[in-house]
Amino acid sequence: MEEQVVKTKEPKKIISYSGVVLDEKSKERLIKRVEKLIPEDWKIIGDHMTISLGEIPTHLERYLGMKIPLDVESFAINDRVCAVGVSGFETKNRNPHITIAVNEKVGATPKESNNLENWEEFKKPLRVSGYVKEIPFNIPRVKKISFYDFDSTLIHSPEPERGKVQWEKVKGVEYPHIGWWSKPESLDLDVFKIKPIQSVVRLMKKDINDSDTLVVVLTSRLDKLKNEVKNVLDHMGLYPDIYDLKKDNKSKGEKVLDYIKEYPTVEKIYVYDDNYEREITSYKSIIDQISDNIEYMIYYVDGNNIKQIN
Repeated sequence: MEEQVVKTKEPKKIISYSGVVLDEKSKERLIKRVEKLIPEDWKIIGDHMTISLGEIPTHLERYLGMKIPLDVESFAINDRVCAVGVSGFETKNRNPHITIAVNEKVGATPKESNNLENWEEFKKPLRVSGYVKEIPFNIPRVKKISFYDFDSTLIHSPEPERGKVQWEKVKGVEYPHIGWWSKPESLDLDVFKIKPIQSVVRLMKKDINDSDTLVVVLTSRLDKLKNEVKNVLDHMGLYPDIYDLKKDNKSKGEKVLDYIKEYPTVEKIYVYDDNYEREITSYKSIIDQISDNIEYMIYYVDGNNIKQIN
């Protein structure tokens, strides 16, 4: 009797970022071009141009696996990071770039290339090439997952009543919707000076700089507003690993359980939210479903005050 082979479903991979990953020859040529500009004790990277954090945008999925040429056109450096400016493919970064090297002695990370200024143009661009890929997280590294709500947890959100009036005043036209929280206008940085909630932002920055921590923005904002939510945090110099917006009717507590399944090595789960009635209650409802081996901490955010609930 022929033995039946049972295929098991592979666990879904959580994508860290999508990017154009340079082939080895291109990487070697790139580093050789700028090696004299890199401080001696910095860690060299120089391997990809980020397209987006998380999964590749839907309209770019057809390019996965394709070889893409990029033109290296400029260079920028500060005391923490250096990068080259590139063109040739779509990216969500304000300045398309490849991070060349980081100063690990001061805790610098590749994400900081987004903050570089004073780009100097090369007299002659360098043509390199790479493949469009989605890069999954290195799951064994994830020991802690921190979940941060967005509105009234990380930022002081523009409220509907005053926000609509201010939007009309700046734009000079009537506000075009009835709703607010589901509309991109509610996060228009040309209209609103959105301020961070510093006590929570300090915690997020600490988590972002910890290589063992996965930082997730877990918000009830609709998924179609991902770019607007990301732009607000980019503007504040915050670069979490995952933006998890509302796509279905799953509660935040249920989503936390999903992440625990995806990251079996996790030892700590921290959640931060300002909505006690719905979200904090949801987080509390799953306590009995979480292993005693995982440190599960729920924090209620009330303005700048952070209170541990459990």
